[in-house]
This record gives sequence, C-alpha cells and structure tokens, in this order.
Amino acid sequence: MKVVSMKAIHIGVSFAFGLVLCLLMIAPSTVVHATNNPALQNYAGKWVLKFQGQNFMVVTLKLEHGKLSGTMARPKHFHIDEDGFNRITPEVEELMISQVSMADGHLKFVAGADNEPDQYSIALADHDHATLAMTGGIPLGRLERASQHEEAAVATHWSEPPPKTFSQEIVALQTEVKKMVDEDQAVRTITPISWPKVEEVDQRNYTEVVRIYEKYGWPTFSLIGKEAANNYWLLVQHQKPEFQEKVLPDLQRAVGAGEASKVNYAYLYDRVMLGQGKPQHWGTQGGCKDGKAILSPVDDSAGLAQRREELRLQPVEEYIKLLDPFCAAEAAPKKSEHW
Repeated sequence: MKVVSMKAIHIGVSFAFGLVLCLLMIAPSTVVHATNNPALQNYAGKWVLKFQGQNFMVVTLKLEHGKLSGTMARPKHFHIDEDGFNRITPEVEELMISQVSMADGHLKFVAGADNEPDQYSIALADHDHATLAMTGGIPLGRLERASQHEEAAVATHWSEPPPKTFSQEIVALQTEVKKMVDEDQAVRTITPISWPKVEEVDQRNYTEVVRIYEKYGWPTFSLIGKEAANNYWLLVQHQKPEFQEKVLPDLQRAVGAGEASKVNYAYLYDRVMLGQGKPQHWGTQGGCKDGKAILSPVDDSAGLAQRREELRLQPVEEYIKLLDPFCAAEAAPKKSEHW
C-alpha cells in the first residue's frame, strides 16, 4: 500500500498527475540504525506539515546514542494533485520510520510497511523550517518544527465539497471514457510494447474522442468530474497532433477558469510544442536513446526546476531515472514515440 503512487506512467509515455493513493500498514515505532552523524541532530524533533490550517502530517524524530528513531502520523487515505491534498479520510495511521540516511544535504528515510514502503526526504531551510518530499522528489509541502511541549496531532476533520450528482448522459460518458482509457493503458503497459496494437487502439478511440469534443468542447471538471476530465486528457495525449493543437486553447481557457488541471495543460502544451518542432516548457516530454531516457529541448532550462515544483512535479532528473527502465526495455523500438 502506498500513500502516493507516482507511477501513473502513461506510456507513450506521459507521467500524469492522476495520483493513485493506497493504504499503508500501521507499524509501531522502532529504533533506526544510522551513522553517528552530528548533522542528524539538526533534524531531531517534531515536525508538522499543515493543510487547510490544520495538521496533516506529523513527523517525530529522536536521536539517541547516534541512532534515530521515529514515526510519521498522517491520514490513512488521501490523494494529492497540484491543488494540494483531497479526498482525505478522518482515520489516522502512525507509520514506522526506517532506513534513515544523509545524502546531498537531505535527510532521507522510509516510512511504511516492509513489503511496500514509501521514501521521503527532508531538506532544512533553517532551524525551524524544512520541506518534505516523496519518492522521486515530489514536493509535499513545508514542515514547521513544533515546540518541545506542543502535543501536535493529525487533524481528523477535513472540509470536502459534497459529491456532485451527474445526469445519466454524463454518467454514461464517464463510463465510456474510462473504458477507452483502460484499453489505452492495457496496450501500453505490456513489455515490449506492440506499436501496431497501440496504433489500432488509438485509431479506434479517435472518432469518439473527437465526437465528445465537438459536442461538449473540452470536458471540464464541472461537466464531467475531475477523474473523467483527466481520462479524456490522457486520450487526447495519444491522438493526432492536429487534434491536440485544436483543443489546446480550450484546455488553456478551462485551466484559467479553474475547470481543468494545470498539469494536464503542461503535458499537452509540451507535446504540441514538440510536434511543431519547438522546445517544450515544463520538461514533460522526451524519448529514448541507446536504452536511456533523454529529455527533449526546453525553452527556459534555468527556470525549469521552479516551474515543475509549482505543479508538484518531481525534479526532472528523478523523472528521467523513473523512465530509464522503459527505455531499456524498448532499446530497439520499431517506432519513435514521445512520452
């Protein structure tokens, strides 16, 4: 069970921000064997990550005799996207922290069950502030050091908008889009990929993807819901370049109105730019060379890290590493394919 499964790799390949969250087993606190490093003392204490003004995560670290022990408390279920945390349940779980180490000036550790733990890192800003990131460098938020006597606890009441009721027509549309996405991903998650089968599925989906757009325009959050809107975007990612160019302005307007994902726009914008022979902006697109993942040209490489952080995208170096196994498996592809 993972808190944030960031491996929603939409191979053709797109690293979407449709983050799937799973459960972590509850585990007791334990002692962590670590090198007797004076820098570890800077991290000892209780750290709190807040959301909606309430405690969302509490990380407690103790250094005794050169060894760190610790726990992480957080909601048992939640999702995360560029707007923050959502679908938060009131149940709280306390996880064991293990495998603590110092690397590149960051404290790195693992929290969760032994069979499928999550990896985290903490980077100090000053004595009382730090940033918390997850597997691959995905930024989770800002940590604040709690006072020695403060009894920080994870909140159990979270404001969530009431679930929206959709018409039968839209429910049918949601189901149809989900079915197409399932087919889209089924042929893209088989190694090695059969590009003729990929093309067959994409062509079969194309007519319906266009029909949906012609009837509804870009499917917005309020029209079809966030999950279905993300599914539709994924289908567009795998369609003809001229169609992607056509719908991009509508997606941009939807983002401006708070009716579409900024991350989805970044991916589609980058793909359209590459299709036009121009550099991308958010570093979401690349390819494979000699069995290694490479990033396609970026228009402003100096500001790339900040742009990705603003959208809660992992550092591009970690993104490339994540996709290396795909490129290794496709070391001699029959067809050139962007992520």
